[in-house]
Amino acid sequence: PKEGHVSLEDEVHLRDLAVYCGMDEVITYSVTWSGEIARLAGVKQVANDEDPEPGAHLKFEGRPLVTIVNPVSSRQDVMRPTLLPNMMSTLRNNLKMQPESPVRIFELGKVYLTPTPEESEEMREARRQGRGQCRRLQHWDLVQFEILLSVRVRRRCGTSSGPRRPGS
Repeated sequence: PKEGHVSLEDEVHLRDLAVYCGMDEVITYSVTWSGEIARLAGVKQVANDEDPEPGAHLKFEGRPLVTIVNPVSSRQDVMRPTLLPNMMSTLRNNLKMQPESPVRIFELGKVYLTPTPEESEEMREARRQGRGQCRRLQHWDLVQFEILLSVRVRRRCGTSSGPRRPGS
């Protein structure tokens, strides 16, 4: 599996190329399980009663995971910092249903990262400028949660299974 940055301009081109190469596009949930991230990163997840949030002690790319305060399910407790866990789950489910068929799938989607102090300041400044354009909002202060919003980055990910060439 490969994952990397992708711009919106290149997305249509990448999608067409992947489909031309025989891949199917998948669209997965933006939420995932922190235990899967820990397993993917090779981190042994320990239950810690002091942590108010399940994935709070885990980091991905040196950043804490974006946790969901009130998750619908315990298996959907963080926003995905990578496309890989959901991609692997989709691959696993496809192989269970059709073990003899090759699977070639890709996804172009957003991942969610906690902002660095520099990114927080950039977002804060952008919001101030945006509010300056609206006369009614000029004197409103930023709400605390606006500073903690996650950074959304577009990524690509693809994987395949089975033989490269059909058997003779």
